[in-house]
Amino acid sequence: MTGEEYLHSYDPDNSVPGSLSYFTHRFAAMAKRSGFHCTPQKVRHFSATKLLAAKIALPAVAGRLGHSSGGRTTLQYYAAWLRETDDSAVRVLAACMPELPQVRREKSRRDFSAEQPTRTKDELEARICNIRREEGLGPVKIQARLAAEGTDIASSAVWLVLKRHGLNKAVG
Repeated sequence: MTGEEYLHSYDPDNSVPGSLSYFTHRFAAMAKRSGFHCTPQKVRHFSATKLLAAKIALPAVAGRLGHSSGGRTTLQYYAAWLRETDDSAVRVLAACMPELPQVRREKSRRDFSAEQPTRTKDELEARICNIRREEGLGPVKIQARLAAEGTDIASSAVWLVLKRHGLNKAVG
C-alpha cells in the first residue's frame, strides 16, 4: 500500500474513488449482513458527539470530519446534548451555589377534626344504600329521588356514601 489508495473504490486496486452512493449502498449491505441497522450519517454523528463529549479538542474533531470552518460547523451539527455532559454542567453549577440554611419546622398542633365536613347520618346512608341495591340507581338519580322526598343532599355526597359502602361500581 502506498497511501494513495481509496477506502471505497470500484477498482480492485482501490485507485479510483467510489461515489457517495456506492459507499452508502456498501455500508447498508454490510450493516444488513451484521444485523446492525445504521447509516453512515448516524455513525458520523455518533463519532463526532462522543469525541466532543470526551473533551477531544474541537480542531481535532473538526479535522476528522473534514470541516474547515474552525469548528463552527462541528459545534453547530454535532455538539448534541448528552446526559454525561449535562450532569457535569449541573455539578459545576451546583458547586457555585451557596448552601441553603436548614430550617426546622415544628409539627402543626392544629386540630383538623373540627374542619371535617359532617358525615351523612346513618339513617340517610342506609336509605341511599337500599335505593342503590333495590333499584340500581346511580348517584344523580338517587339524589333526585331524595330531593323529591324532601331530603337535601348533593349527588357527590351520595356517591361518597356509595363508595364508602362499596356500592359505587356499576350494577350489572
